[in-house]
Amino acid sequence: MSNKPYGQETQDYSKSDNRAGNAADKVKNISNSVKEAAKQTFDDMQSNVEEFGDTIKEKGQYLSNQIRDRVQNNPWAFIGGAAIAAMTLGFLFGRRRSSI
Repeated sequence: MSNKPYGQETQDYSKSDNRAGNAADKVKNISNSVKEAAKQTFDDMQSNVEEFGDTIKEKGQYLSNQIRDRVQNNPWAFIGGAAIAAMTLGFLFGRRRSSI
């Protein structure tokens, strides 16, 4: 048993309870801060991804319009280029057939 008077032991327990309560409050505050920071980071990332998607969409539309305009202005150059590309791929990947 303790040599402390009854009132002082109770006082020591209440100090411990206060310290535990303060620690719990600090942990709760830190947890809320981390949650808020994570939410802010997620929101920032989401807006960055949306901006990136919009930029890619705009560039794709611009490139599509440029290609369409060039093909309309000079279609035979693109027909010839497609024919040469097809013959080259056929030559590279075509199978040789052995005569039996």
